[in-house]
Amino acid sequence: MDAKESGQMGLATVLYYLTTTVLATLLGIFLVMTIHPGDPSIKAGSLPDVPVDTDVSPLDTFLDLVRNMFPENIIQATFERVQTTYVAQRPRITKNSSDEIIIMKKAISTTRGMNILGIIVFCTGFGIVISQLGERARIVVDFFVILDAVIMRWVETLMCYVFTVIAGLILHTVITCPILYFLITRKNPMFIVRGMMQAIVTAFGTASGGAALPMSMQCMEDNCHVDRRITRFVLPLGSTINMDGNALYEAVAVIFIAQLNNVDLSFAEVVTVSVTATVASIGLGSVPAGLVSILLILNTVGLPVKDVSLLLTVDWLL
Repeated sequence: MDAKESGQMGLATVLYYLTTTVLATLLGIFLVMTIHPGDPSIKAGSLPDVPVDTDVSPLDTFLDLVRNMFPENIIQATFERVQTTYVAQRPRITKNSSDEIIIMKKAISTTRGMNILGIIVFCTGFGIVISQLGERARIVVDFFVILDAVIMRWVETLMCYVFTVIAGLILHTVITCPILYFLITRKNPMFIVRGMMQAIVTAFGTASGGAALPMSMQCMEDNCHVDRRITRFVLPLGSTINMDGNALYEAVAVIFIAQLNNVDLSFAEVVTVSVTATVASIGLGSVPAGLVSILLILNTVGLPVKDVSLLLTVDWLL
């Protein structure tokens, strides 16, 4: 292909990817507004306000990470974590001066909020020891099986949110994309679906478009008989910027959090959510990291960032 044909193909590819991402975002917003999965009673004030200290250096944050890995008390780790803070103090000896001198002293304290990292490290070691004890630890194993069932019952309160996201992903995959493909090419989309089945399974198993990229190229060239020059140009670009699922998930998550806080978003704020979700999904890359961009969107529309912790229990699935 010459430079002109390459430019036209690149423009058409970007426009198609942008169109599908926008459609996915709009579909997600429509579903979350219609189903309204966010119920303020789910929060019930269970998430405390965690103060953010902007004076803490990256080194302090790293050291806090290490300290939190090994909690002094595993019970305390369920509701408190270690955090470095700087406290304003007056020096004991000061020179005669009309100006008041204040120094900042580092202090290691605890703040409200679950120490998830410490709990994971403790439970990993605890589980290894239990597995070595064998039948003698059967009672403990049964206890945690029941505990898991209880926790899953609690998680069911978020199932309406999960249903909204999954319904949007299914509708976008089964209806929006095939219809768009048919309108553009006038061909049966099932031919592409059958040819790409190996790549689809790989993407589901790895939760990464980048990991499924080599298989996608092979399926398009061998099964769908697409020109090699086109697949080598279009697919790597799509693996980077065509994140329809992330765009839909982020839009639903942000409006879900707004509904939890009983906040009615204006039309302008909904437009801001859709645009920001589209742009954030494009720059997200081909790895599962949707929560990072959700924080960005929440800050943009002024919603509480701390409520993202509610999504951690189901983020792995979505």
